[in-house]
Amino acid sequence: MVLIHIGLFFGFVSILRYTSATNCLKNLTSGTSCVAMTTTSCLGASVSFTHTYLGFANDSSTLAEVDEKLTLWSGLKAAPKCWEVIQPFLCSVYLPKCDNVAGKVEYPSKEMCEKTRDPCSIVAHINGWPWFLECEQSHFLDNCVEHTYEDDVSFNKTGQCNSPLVRTDNQQSWYEEVEGCGIQCQNPLFTEAEHDQVHTFIAVFGSFCIICTLFTILTFLIDWKNANKYPALILFFINICFFLGSIGWMAQFSGDARTDIVCKADGTIRKGEPGSGETASCVVVFIMVYYFLMAGVVWFVMLAYAWHLTFKALGTPKDALANKTSYFHIASWSIPLVLTIVCIAVSEVDGDSLSGICFVGAFNNAYRGGFVLAPIGLVLVVGLFFLCLVLRTLIKLKKDTPEYISLKASAKIKETIIRLGIFTVLAFTFVLITFSVHLYIFTNEQSWQDSFKQYLYCEANVTVTKTVSNTTTLTCSMSNRPSVAAYMIHIFAFFGAGISMSSWSWTKASLLSWERFFRKIFRKPSNKPIKLKKHKIIAKAFEKRKEINNGRLSISFASTHDDPLGMKFDLNSMSSQNSMSSDFRAAMPKLVRRRGGMFHPTAGTLRRYSDSDVGSVASKMASRRQSLDSQISACAGQLPWRLMLTEVDVLVGGQDVAVITLKGVVPPLTGIELAMEKNSMEAVSITSYSHQNSLDAATLPEPPKHLQTNFAIFTASAYMGEMQSKLQNIESTDKSEIEEPPPEAS
Repeated sequence: MVLIHIGLFFGFVSILRYTSATNCLKNLTSGTSCVAMTTTSCLGASVSFTHTYLGFANDSSTLAEVDEKLTLWSGLKAAPKCWEVIQPFLCSVYLPKCDNVAGKVEYPSKEMCEKTRDPCSIVAHINGWPWFLECEQSHFLDNCVEHTYEDDVSFNKTGQCNSPLVRTDNQQSWYEEVEGCGIQCQNPLFTEAEHDQVHTFIAVFGSFCIICTLFTILTFLIDWKNANKYPALILFFINICFFLGSIGWMAQFSGDARTDIVCKADGTIRKGEPGSGETASCVVVFIMVYYFLMAGVVWFVMLAYAWHLTFKALGTPKDALANKTSYFHIASWSIPLVLTIVCIAVSEVDGDSLSGICFVGAFNNAYRGGFVLAPIGLVLVVGLFFLCLVLRTLIKLKKDTPEYISLKASAKIKETIIRLGIFTVLAFTFVLITFSVHLYIFTNEQSWQDSFKQYLYCEANVTVTKTVSNTTTLTCSMSNRPSVAAYMIHIFAFFGAGISMSSWSWTKASLLSWERFFRKIFRKPSNKPIKLKKHKIIAKAFEKRKEINNGRLSISFASTHDDPLGMKFDLNSMSSQNSMSSDFRAAMPKLVRRRGGMFHPTAGTLRRYSDSDVGSVASKMASRRQSLDSQISACAGQLPWRLMLTEVDVLVGGQDVAVITLKGVVPPLTGIELAMEKNSMEAVSITSYSHQNSLDAATLPEPPKHLQTNFAIFTASAYMGEMQSKLQNIESTDKSEIEEPPPEAS
């Protein structure tokens, strides 16, 4: 029953609507008449009537003028959505149907007029609607039942967008009032030649940045044990960030990747990604460039802060960065991640044909300022603050304590001050470039857009004028365009920052690392000995002093090589000495044996070895020539200790290397092996070799002539020819007298 009432209600409404409808045919006013048509078409559409009326359009009084005006209006083909609805409207005004027999004319429909207002808003913005085409005029009738041009005439509604606009049905891509057209993918503010120029610029400096950052990354990797230390390691992560960011820039040069990255399938520029339903290449490139750019600048702050703590703690035994490095990673990787996720969530990733990448806020200055300029500006302030503190610390150190630091350390401090000063200036310059270019863009962007709009209007008028006058000499140009040089400088700021970060590894220490690496690869000997510092030996032994209770303490010094930055230096000139004096060798056993000094005494053992113990051993060895073979045989025969013959993996860069084995010496010999064997008596064997294939140049002093303590110190002789023959004798030694070490001693 309810459904019946609803049906009756809508039927009644329809009847009322039909009865209130107006017949569009009205009698001609006095003094007017129908005019015979010279053509049977309007805007290319065929009509069935033969007479028309010229009283509605007051800008034309003849059919020739009507034809000319309609040709001018045909310029709206460049606005496809407008062209679809305005054709029947214009024809109903300029060429209405007129019944010459009945003396009646078909008035235009007001609904038809109002239908053109939104799609054809470009008309109102350019010159405005003529008064006779305003929907409030009396010749537009409401509620026409039917109209000839709407019901009986078929128009070609296909529009054509004028370059640089392209046809698209995606409403988000429409250019302002030109519905149905969007801006082409290639930025019309720049010429094709300028696009090629910028792409070449990116290819050159992007490749150079990749090469430089990759060199730094590999320099760290080939000498990882030396380079794996903060704050130098922070530059490793910064270079990784700029390397991956540069990969994102260079992705556009892979085939037709640039078109896929910055363009939609309909030929318009990408806007508001993700969410357009296109491929993910734009978002992937955005993440590569934006995330690693932000990570790099946050790591820059961590680097400046780490340098500040490190240089402030120079001359002190504490580790200034202890328990802080994990926070460096949390901040440097999570903050950029949050910014990247927010940019993607608000769909503010846009393509840019000039740079060939997708970035945040290409068409929205507010997002560009909030997600790019604000973080970089904050980084600049904080980073430069810590860099200034670092420079102040180093300058004060060099100026106030010249008598307490060595000449070598003083020279390195001066070098570091210069390098940090240049680095600070470069960092400030690159950020200043970024802000300057964005300020230039923000202040001039509106004038560029206005110039582009006038260019589009000019192109539309020229198209119509060429059609009317049949001429091809008219051209249009933009009066105000951005400078391509400013954009190139802005792009260089990214690659320049990456190159400057890589330049920290352009040091002699890096070259030496590569030299050692290639010598290992090609099995070439090196003539540069490793120089050991005694304070490092003591520190390393003290660090593992508790292990002596297990019966053996084995210490391997990875290297004394500098890190790739070349910023290791000791302030104390005495600590910088590279050899052990005879006094140090004499005092070394007492230092190691001192109760609780180097290692804790064995539980339940209170006896200390007296001078008689030492003298007993010394008297037995004093009568013998203390050559290398006599020391080895005496120690093996008279002490409750057996010669340990170990073999360690051969590595590069001063790492743990092979030592004497039953088969001789395994080249290349580098580093040192400090082994302590504790039983009824202790013995320390310090064996050091130059890192080379042969034993032709020993670096440590000769063994002492007399044994003064309960330790036998064995060192390589400077006469390596003699030593090689002695090592050959070791091979022939009765293996039954030599005890193999346990597996854990290796």
